[in-house]
Amino acid sequence: MGFGKKPVQPVHYAAPPPPSRRVDMAAHEHELEARSGGLEAKLRKCDQDLAMYKKEMQRLKPGTSQYNMYKQRALRVLKQKRVYEKQMAQTGNQQFNMDQMKFAKESVADAKASVQMMQEANKTMKKDMASVDVSQVEELHDDMEEMLMDANDIGDMLGRTYDLGDGITDADLEAELDGVEEELFDGIGIDSSVPSYLQPSNVPATAAAPSSVGAQPSHAPAMGMPDVGRPNF
Repeated sequence: MGFGKKPVQPVHYAAPPPPSRRVDMAAHEHELEARSGGLEAKLRKCDQDLAMYKKEMQRLKPGTSQYNMYKQRALRVLKQKRVYEKQMAQTGNQQFNMDQMKFAKESVADAKASVQMMQEANKTMKKDMASVDVSQVEELHDDMEEMLMDANDIGDMLGRTYDLGDGITDADLEAELDGVEEELFDGIGIDSSVPSYLQPSNVPATAAAPSSVGAQPSHAPAMGMPDVGRPNF
């Protein structure tokens, strides 16, 4: 009795699961907004139909066939309105949850970016501070302070007046200046104790025209006419 080889059974591998579709939060939020807008439009339509049917019911007599027809339609629209209101509430809750998740996601991203920036700033500061010698900074500050003091001393020295010789001092010059002022005032007949705006003016005043009312006749001789035989008052 011969023994044959067993046929090799083909190996069947399970098919890989389809890749999960990445949910776009912005697109899903847009879908929820569109759904909410559609439900609002349906609710407005239900309110309009209910108002119309209610108006017809008020016009008709209760118990008639037309009255019952409008009543059934109104009840059917009212049921639809209740369903739309429930769906509207669910959609609003989903939108609220999406907003919360969106805010949380943005907060985490902002926190992550802030931490990265702080880490980079810390590394940069450590690298920069390693190349700075505090003792050199202190020495530089002392040198700058000394140079500023020297510059102030140089400015003070340059601002000094030169000695005129012959033992003349600043006090002598001031006394001579006071004397010169008095001589100038005496030479032009001005009292130095009176302010300048109260001093008499040296400009000759022009003769004022006589007024037409109460004018006194002038006894001055006319231009080019000799004053002969006119008594002096």
